[in-house]
Amino acid sequence: MWTSAFYLPRLLEDYAERGGHVVYGPRTPEDVVAGIDAHDLTVIAFGRESINAFFPRDPNRSVHDAPQRIICSTLCRGVVPL
Repeated sequence: MWTSAFYLPRLLEDYAERGGHVVYGPRTPEDVVAGIDAHDLTVIAFGRESINAFFPRDPNRSVHDAPQRIICSTLCRGVVPL
């Protein structure tokens, strides 16, 4: 069975082998804006860093000034409920 830990990197490898250009690693919002016209698709994903630097809150679009929920997900194998 393929898991995302193996499958997603393989998709990136296949894309690169077919001539696609993959750029990954730490970037600042300025880096992304400077290179946005050079790419057909830009995907921004976060782990430890804050997404707020890339997508600040727009007070004209939301009455909320804080997140309305906290989401957490876990993928476990072999764990049995008590």
